[in-house]
Amino acid sequence: MVPTLRAAMLDQFAQVIRQLTDVVAQRAERPSDDFAVATIAGAVLGVVISTGFYWVVHPDTDLVALIDEALAGLESGLPL
Repeated sequence: MVPTLRAAMLDQFAQVIRQLTDVVAQRAERPSDDFAVATIAGAVLGVVISTGFYWVVHPDTDLVALIDEALAGLESGLPL
């Protein structure tokens, strides 16, 4: 991957994590610089990204239902 493209993607991921962190912090009534809040935001982004990769390989599946299922799994501790 071109280094400039990689840097742009990482910057975009960082922006999304900051936005998710703000949302999670507000809902949890915690400061946005709370480590647990940042960790949850990163986990949510990771779940959405991995679901998107799965969907690309399995395009006949319902993306919204997959994201819902993945987030429910995250909420329950990611049991296998």
